[in-house]
Amino acid sequence: MSENEAVKTGEEKAKGLLRSGRLVFLTTAGYTEADILGLGDLAMLRSERMTQLLHDKAVEAFGNALGKTLPEEDLKVKIIGGKKRKKK
Repeated sequence: MSENEAVKTGEEKAKGLLRSGRLVFLTTAGYTEADILGLGDLAMLRSERMTQLLHDKAVEAFGNALGKTLPEEDLKVKIIGGKKRKKK
């Protein structure tokens, strides 16, 4: 096996893991098989698109729990993480 073939094999394994992980997240979030197939190759989705898809389902689930549909503009979503807390 040439070095180039080994790199391709590694890249394909990484893409396969990315696809399966994203499939699990989308399925768990509540997307149907048809919805997911409509997205195309999950390994090629931008991470921002993936985040938006999961966010949309979270908003939908929150609205369902309240018994109503929530307009996106009425929600204030705080993304936690990113900043490290100072130790006291």
